[in-house]
Amino acid sequence: MIQVTIAHSSNGLNFLQRQLDDKNLKKASTRALNKAVAKGNTLYRRMISEHYNIKPTHIRSSIILKKATYNKAETSISGNIRPLSLSRFNPQFVNGRSVISIRSVRNRETGRRTLQQTARNASRNEQAGGGVSIEIKKGSRKVIPYAFLTKSQANTGVEKQIFARGKYAGGKFQKAKERFPITAMKTTSVFGILTHDPIQKKIETESKETLQREFERQIYLLTRR
Repeated sequence: MIQVTIAHSSNGLNFLQRQLDDKNLKKASTRALNKAVAKGNTLYRRMISEHYNIKPTHIRSSIILKKATYNKAETSISGNIRPLSLSRFNPQFVNGRSVISIRSVRNRETGRRTLQQTARNASRNEQAGGGVSIEIKKGSRKVIPYAFLTKSQANTGVEKQIFARGKYAGGKFQKAKERFPITAMKTTSVFGILTHDPIQKKIETESKETLQREFERQIYLLTRR
């Protein structure tokens, strides 16, 4: 959650605040808070899109935005804690001397999705490494050598999953021997991305600056009426 505070930047602003009744002071605070949280929300979505391979529709549906009201001067931005499937991050797997990519494509006429498969020649390093590679952060592909990729025969229009033998414990995947059952692999959540220090600090800084500017602007506007 992003927390913002209103600071008094000058004696002149303090004087103007004293000219307002409680109703208009609440109005100024509420408008400023909502302007700040809207700015933070826009920046948050933009930064995720710039750095992570998450579709805008998934970002929008995973963000929880709480606006301020005249009766409750609180606002926050938070992200869904549900982990995202690794299958969302452009998976590729080695099949012999080929690297296979699978992606979901929507048919414009029917609106239904089907899985399309493309192939290219694998390099020696890729053939030796095997497994599945994913691109969570743009421009940075990571290989999971013990993972494998499957697609559902019952619903080829939607599902493609990355599996491995093992289980999750304490938020981390523990690889197991071949006799163990397979588990669909997950990665970070939108909430996890929000709590990364560089992203959180930038959003907090921008939101607080917007809040202060808008609060001062609303004070001046309301005192001129």
